[in-house]
Amino acid sequence: MKPKKRRIAGLIVAAGLSSRMQAFKPLLPLGDGTVVSHAVNSLKAAGVDDVRAVVGFRGNELAAHLSSMGVPSATNERYAGTHMFESVAIGLKWLSEDADAVFVLPGDVPLVRGHSIKALIKAYLNTNAPLIYPAYRGRRGHPPLIAKACFPAILAHGGEDGLRGALRRFERGALTVGLPDPGLLMDADTPTDYERLCRSVRDAEVPSEEVCETILAWAGTPEASVAHARVVGRVAARLAELLKDAGHPVDPELALAGGLLHDVAKGKKDHALRGARLLWSLGYPVVAGIVRAHNDPPGDAVSALDERALVYLADKLVLKTSVVGIDARFARAFARFGDDAAVASNIQKRKETALGVANRIADVLGKPGLAEVMRLL
Repeated sequence: MKPKKRRIAGLIVAAGLSSRMQAFKPLLPLGDGTVVSHAVNSLKAAGVDDVRAVVGFRGNELAAHLSSMGVPSATNERYAGTHMFESVAIGLKWLSEDADAVFVLPGDVPLVRGHSIKALIKAYLNTNAPLIYPAYRGRRGHPPLIAKACFPAILAHGGEDGLRGALRRFERGALTVGLPDPGLLMDADTPTDYERLCRSVRDAEVPSEEVCETILAWAGTPEASVAHARVVGRVAARLAELLKDAGHPVDPELALAGGLLHDVAKGKKDHALRGARLLWSLGYPVVAGIVRAHNDPPGDAVSALDERALVYLADKLVLKTSVVGIDARFARAFARFGDDAAVASNIQKRKETALGVANRIADVLGKPGLAEVMRLL
């Protein structure tokens, strides 16, 4: 007999007055939607189909908006005089017959990545932990995943210290899952927080340098590869800056991210492909394309002189953590593998590709050759 499939639901808590924000947080515009629509999509995109909400202030308006996304609502009529905990309790009572575990996500925490939700579900299915927290760089964030076994004690809680206080009794059995997702900690409590969310939505496909470093640590990338990647990222970003200043359409931040992450799966078979798949799963398809191409860029990358080509060249200019140039970089490869004719031929092709990218950069910058470009790095 097959084990019963566990039902995992999502609870969006959005009943508050938004007093610190001085605007109604759930319906503030964010990217191509609203703050609360992004929160809903964080759950639904990860396969959480049963998503419900608790509303209060401007409840009819918010309920109509949520209904348009297929999200039913319950109302906390005492929203003005209670904390978020009472809304959580309303939601857990509502879901108690229909869910084996519930994600509790405040409606102003909109940028949790789908990969994070999936990782928490996987941890729950593998461990049966009663309470699972996501964390970014050692700090717990939202949403916790709460098993049904916890509901009675939470509902019996007197409200002291809110949901945090109710969950404290489960700390011994709680599991914390580290994830490379700063969205776990980002909310819209204040206008400054909201501005940060808006910037993060615009830059959603390009992880910051901090997030890249977090991904490398989370993925277990060897330290020697991380040290090499930091230099490659710096070189790729500098090449992009020079080209951008010359009017060529490239993004230095994307080049930096691609360089930092190009060896994220180093040490594994087909590490370029493995790294690309990892980054795709994290929600960074553009960076995944750079990582996939860093050993063999396609012709369109070279002809466009895009970020894929720049990271490819940067990788071929750096030996370990030193910028040495193409000849020195490939001399080492020929010394190691030159006795194998097929491998030597492949190395030569890669060298010629690197030289072609370098010469194109020199042409755009109005320099006579790579040596002059390298003086600008």
